[in-house]
Amino acid sequence: MIERIRGATASLVRELFKLKSGANISDQSSENSRTGEELARVNCDLQMHNNFIKWYLGFLLGELVPTASYQRHITALRAINLVLRSGLGTEHTLLTQTADHATVWPYRVRIFTSGCMRLLLDLLVDPFEDVRVNATVILKFASQNDFNNGGVTAYLVDLEEVYTLAKDASVPVIENYGSAVTSSIAQEPLGLLTDFIARASEISKRTGRADYADGVARCYQLLYGLLNSTNDRLELVSDLVNSLDSKVVIAEVSLSAAVAEAPVHGILAALR
Repeated sequence: MIERIRGATASLVRELFKLKSGANISDQSSENSRTGEELARVNCDLQMHNNFIKWYLGFLLGELVPTASYQRHITALRAINLVLRSGLGTEHTLLTQTADHATVWPYRVRIFTSGCMRLLLDLLVDPFEDVRVNATVILKFASQNDFNNGGVTAYLVDLEEVYTLAKDASVPVIENYGSAVTSSIAQEPLGLLTDFIARASEISKRTGRADYADGVARCYQLLYGLLNSTNDRLELVSDLVNSLDSKVVIAEVSLSAAVAEAPVHGILAALR
């Protein structure tokens, strides 16, 4: 379905571009009248496809709410993974290779909004392991800016589109944005992820649950991959090792206290 929609929208945009180019060249009123009717038809078809894409993305995100069942969570996560790998919402290097004759999306949609990030991060501590795995895979498509706290602008997928024709390309590009919402909060690099790690670590320590510990480990995996320099990555690993050492010291003094106050499952999983 995703491949068919991608091919249909790309074809409609090419047709729209040709019709507009032909209308600019032709001076005959009858030709302009027929061209206008064709333009209206193509625009209507393209709008229907765009409306479906927006609805579908909103539907998938709605399936990720915490109260949804495991079946809804895992199906939506796998569908979002397919959408991202089709190239609709990202230019990440993890995109699968496409054949030379394959079509590409004529526009891009910002999928990793603040609400989407919150839903996906919450699923990192889901009781089911495959839900945590799939949420991690999707979050690897997100950029560093998506993990910043208090972004300068937040875009919503389900608002009106802004169409712009490409200046130096034979196929126009349609960028699907929402309205920009300005925020006065200063950006904190990767603050969304680091804050989540702190909260999840505290919950993991308090409950001792293996799923929370595994979620913390996956957060550290994401953080390690998002850090730019080797020194920052080495510093992160060093902090984990030092934390593990301090917890081992507690265990040497009192094993019961270590079990209650200093579990090591999450750190060991993060290092792995």
